[in-house]
Amino acid sequence: MEKIMAHLLRETLEELGRYAFPRFKRELSKIQPEEQYERIELESLMGLSRAALAELLCSHYGQPYCVKVTVRVLKAMGRSTLAYALLRRLTDGKLGEIRFRQGLG
Repeated sequence: MEKIMAHLLRETLEELGRYAFPRFKRELSKIQPEEQYERIELESLMGLSRAALAELLCSHYGQPYCVKVTVRVLKAMGRSTLAYALLRRLTDGKLGEIRFRQGLG
């Protein structure tokens, strides 16, 4: 399941252009996560590819919180359409029940 989630996150990150991807990393490093999670420092994100960042999001935050964080970052960047597209893929695709089962609704 984590591989599928990482794949969906990578596809979403691939939608970000050349300048938006580094901005995503900067915004991610600023996000104050929920109490049980630690923030990812910008230094840890530098040089990561989209695939590597997707894997890091999944391993660091787990499911479903990695999606929540990604959606928060995208919204902070003004990319709400992309955030909602990610959520739509989760509800329409193979992972259709995750949003409702794990509280992403």
